[in-house]
Amino acid sequence: MLVAAPVAAVQLVLAALAASQPALALGMIAGVVVLAAALLAPLLLLVGAFPATFAYWRVGPASVDMSVADAVTMLGALAALPFVPWRSPTLRRLLIASAAYAAVLMLTVIAHPASRSLVEVFHRLSMVVGALLIGAAVARLGRVRLALRAFLATAAVISVAAALDTLAHHLQPAYPFGIQKNAAGELIVMGLVLVLAVPHRIGLPRLQTAVLSVLLLVGLAASEARGPALALVAVFAVHLLRQRGRGGSSRIVRLAPLLLAASVILIGISVVTYRDRDLNAATQQFNSLNTRLDAYHYAIEQVWEPHLLDGSGLKWFFAPGSPVGVPHNLIISELSEAGLIGLAALVMLLVVILRSTLRSPSDLGEAAFLVVVARLLESMLGIFWTAGVGTLPFLVLGLMVGDEEGEVGASRSSRATAVRG
Repeated sequence: MLVAAPVAAVQLVLAALAASQPALALGMIAGVVVLAAALLAPLLLLVGAFPATFAYWRVGPASVDMSVADAVTMLGALAALPFVPWRSPTLRRLLIASAAYAAVLMLTVIAHPASRSLVEVFHRLSMVVGALLIGAAVARLGRVRLALRAFLATAAVISVAAALDTLAHHLQPAYPFGIQKNAAGELIVMGLVLVLAVPHRIGLPRLQTAVLSVLLLVGLAASEARGPALALVAVFAVHLLRQRGRGGSSRIVRLAPLLLAASVILIGISVVTYRDRDLNAATQQFNSLNTRLDAYHYAIEQVWEPHLLDGSGLKWFFAPGSPVGVPHNLIISELSEAGLIGLAALVMLLVVILRSTLRSPSDLGEAAFLVVVARLLESMLGIFWTAGVGTLPFLVLGLMVGDEEGEVGASRSSRATAVRG
């Protein structure tokens, strides 16, 4: 009876809406279904958060407009709560640093009040904390392999779609399923980084791993995403240097030819596509380089310099009449939005994240480190705080946190067994 009453109430509300606002009714039905899935089958939603990072499509009414990736992250965070390792010292450090960053952002909201700014604070918290909780819960449930495979399978499908799209449009940059080319390229790069860093966690046979890597490289080339391609080369180099420091010389010898070939191909694609499209005199004013430079100059001179300490407010570029869009650079964007205090708080958060990955006893710490580094490099020419590409690094970071607790638990169990023996 207690369960039937609210169910009947929801049915009555949906029936009333269906007559007057069918679109809103359908949206509410979808929300109820997803919420029920979160309660009845939380693992499906938790693992689904990884492939959902590709889901850029918008959901909800105009007042609550968000991407599917955002919606899945928020619901997944709720489903993750019973499985999160709350006693983890790493998780506590990350949560404290995230809370401190959010508190500083709230100062900029108070100084420059706007509803879009307040929403953005919670959006960034969801991307960081929500993804952390989901990843940690997945690892605690022992489903790391399933989550990584789900993401990589989706990345492979996107790569095939990108290759077909670019072939169908005379080698123009691919927009697979409508996904923006740089976003697709960035997520594909993160997939390649995961294959490079933790192939044993993915658990595919060597031949399948090679085929997957080739598919992802083809998808990256089809996207013609220059920033992600160059970030991949840099991350490969960082990983190989770190492996050499750990005595992994044989692996470096095996991977060196692949790294050289991939570097030449990716840099070549970057140079050729830039020369053909962005240095065209007829479109020079509107090419990707000049539009970025215009946004940089405006953000620094007109937005940040008048408000050095606290910036001009989050999402100022969405204000009516703004002559430029979001600056495609993490440092310039953060300075213009939250000023020096916001940038300092972000740097502190990133330092805590990177130190946590470098100190982690889990092998997923290397994967988290490389994915975060790739994301930071990409954001020097892109947008950092965007769902999907900005969510995945924190999902991987969460996997590391949950896996650490498993490592600690296993270590304690082995020590207890030794003592009893």
